[in-house]
Amino acid sequence: MRKAALLPAAFALAWAGVVQAQTAEPRIVTPSFTREPAPWYPEAARSAGRRGAATIDCVRQPDRTLTSCAYVSETRRRLNFREAARRMADVKVMVVADPPPAGSPEPDRVRLTVHFDYPRIW
Repeated sequence: MRKAALLPAAFALAWAGVVQAQTAEPRIVTPSFTREPAPWYPEAARSAGRRGAATIDCVRQPDRTLTSCAYVSETRRRLNFREAARRMADVKVMVVADPPPAGSPEPDRVRLTVHFDYPRIW
């Protein structure tokens, strides 16, 4: 009888740990690029000659790649900066070089802002 009473309590503690890990604030990081990011500049923004930025939350894997990226915010919504940022993470053009703080789990959650500065050619 005593073991049966402990199981729900143990499950509740384990579940609380999972929820806490999922809701912890992501670490703010700066992206690094493995290739030239220009091909991923949103076409609508390129045509309009516009700059912008997108902020995404991702899971940083031990190999520095980003997975499970989710949109947080973007400037100039109709110009598709958020989709471009997610695509760059998906195809491994963008990685996070800085390691997680000592003692934090890997993979860890990160938040990054990708700035799209239209290359001016005069």
